[in-house]
Amino acid sequence: MPESRLTAENTRGEMIMRTKKEELRRFRTFVLIGIGVLLLSGCDEPLEPLDNTPPESVTLHYVDYYNQTFHLTWSPSRDEDFKAYIVFEALQEEMLGETGLHTFETITDTSFTRETELNTIRFYRIVVEDQAGNQTKSNIRMGSSYGRILYLNTPVEGEDENAYLVNIDGSHLKRVTSGFNVYFADFSSDGSEIILYSPGSPVLITDLAGRIIEKIHIPGDNPILSPNGRYFAFEKITPFGKDIYIYDRTDSTVAQVFWGIETEPERIQFTPDGEHLLFSAGSFGNNTIFLLPLDGSGLIDLTPGDDSAYSPNISRDGSRIVFVSYRSGNGDVYLMNADGSNVVNLTHSTGLEFNSPLFSPSGNKILFLRFDVGINQLCLFDLTDSSLTVITDEVYWYTSFRFSPQEEKIIMDRYNNGIYSVNIDGTGLKKIAEGYDPKIQPIQ
Repeated sequence: MPESRLTAENTRGEMIMRTKKEELRRFRTFVLIGIGVLLLSGCDEPLEPLDNTPPESVTLHYVDYYNQTFHLTWSPSRDEDFKAYIVFEALQEEMLGETGLHTFETITDTSFTRETELNTIRFYRIVVEDQAGNQTKSNIRMGSSYGRILYLNTPVEGEDENAYLVNIDGSHLKRVTSGFNVYFADFSSDGSEIILYSPGSPVLITDLAGRIIEKIHIPGDNPILSPNGRYFAFEKITPFGKDIYIYDRTDSTVAQVFWGIETEPERIQFTPDGEHLLFSAGSFGNNTIFLLPLDGSGLIDLTPGDDSAYSPNISRDGSRIVFVSYRSGNGDVYLMNADGSNVVNLTHSTGLEFNSPLFSPSGNKILFLRFDVGINQLCLFDLTDSSLTVITDEVYWYTSFRFSPQEEKIIMDRYNNGIYSVNIDGTGLKKIAEGYDPKIQPIQ
């Protein structure tokens, strides 16, 4: 074969070999790329670097106490890399030796309950933790199972009446209302809610932080809530007297249950079972104590033959009623069974006047006012031994008074002089706050 042809064939062969090697390289590259794509397609997207900024703190609302339990609520976190809430408890406000009680890993879990004994004080805060391990602490709140006082006050003359909460020892004062001129405030029977009333406005039901739960339009005045929370009893003044109505919260119906012709019922209250109303009513200075079923049927006269009985109060267990009567010629304090039987004169006074008797939570003691030659005395009668103790002996007019839940103190207001506490034996008089009409949180 000629040399020139041989050279050409060799050159052609080399080109073919180079072409095949290039194709093989491209094929290998394509295969490798394909394998890489397949591998990457089965993986998550690359993780972004963790945010190392500390999470925004949350706000711990007031720690409420009712039903033998502390109830904590806090504002939700807005952190995008949220991990957990941690609830911490301590014995001191400085949170020394704090203990982590519970961890919540769901961002919408913003409440916590903890059973506790009476006469207990604890401090709490919420720690927010993010995915990077950064933590931020909330504000610190105190929980107290001593019970609280709800009262009214006008800090600045001419402004709205507002409702306030304060511990029985006078600590941790808190304003509950704003922009609502409060005429009457009280706790629900379990102490978990507050009922606020102002004439001409809806009745407000709030939690203990003052957040509105419900607005109820009641066509009358002075509403009071039944123990089970279903009914309101309220009054209507007419040209002929004062009528009593029942409002049913389940269906918003209203029913008149008492026609006060030439009479104005006073000290209206539900019996503890919530099935009757207790009140006194009469005309021209003559009063009788009545028990009335909520449907208005079967009005029961508990003091027949006595036209001077008034200011009744029923014991927490519903078994006895204390009231004032002039049946002996003097205004004495009497005790009777809830059906009107077994009437007993407790005071046997001579020329003294009595008013507003009130049972203690246990039903073993009775508070009442006694008027003696210009002196207004707050007196305590012990039913266990028939002893009488003068708690106060001053010229002040006491317009409202209550027992503390454990009956170791009495909370009262002096007219135009503020709210005070005093020990059950009359010692340790202490001013708690400026205001009036104190109500004590029920401790179940």
